[in-house]
Amino acid sequence: MQWSHTVAWVLSLGNIYVIILLIADYRAMSLNPILVSKQEIRIQYGIQMLSYIEIDNIESVSMIKFEKLTKKDLKTSITPLVIEPNVLIRLKSKITVIRLFGKRQMVDQVYLFLDKPHEFQVECHKLMDKQNNI
Repeated sequence: MQWSHTVAWVLSLGNIYVIILLIADYRAMSLNPILVSKQEIRIQYGIQMLSYIEIDNIESVSMIKFEKLTKKDLKTSITPLVIEPNVLIRLKSKITVIRLFGKRQMVDQVYLFLDKPHEFQVECHKLMDKQNNI
């Protein structure tokens, strides 16, 4: 406020907007879990990421110890913003992921942080085996 009242108000409103955005992200994460069905996996990480992965498009699902990705890998992968991922889904062909503020990205690897990564991996492998046997 020492320099400009207008700038102070704009910054205050910006801070309020960021707080509302964080609350919305938290609410979206708790209300929209990752869903696994017979045909696809619906991944929604709050308002950070939304995507649908068909089971027959999954090459592999593995638990990982995350290491920093190169710039080249970041262009074709999606990772959670703040949390270190523990699951990697490799895809046979690229899919579209809707990121924060509606930005679209084509990816062939999806990194996730899950509370129960082993159960997710087992369930995905069961569905992949069923798809391959059909």
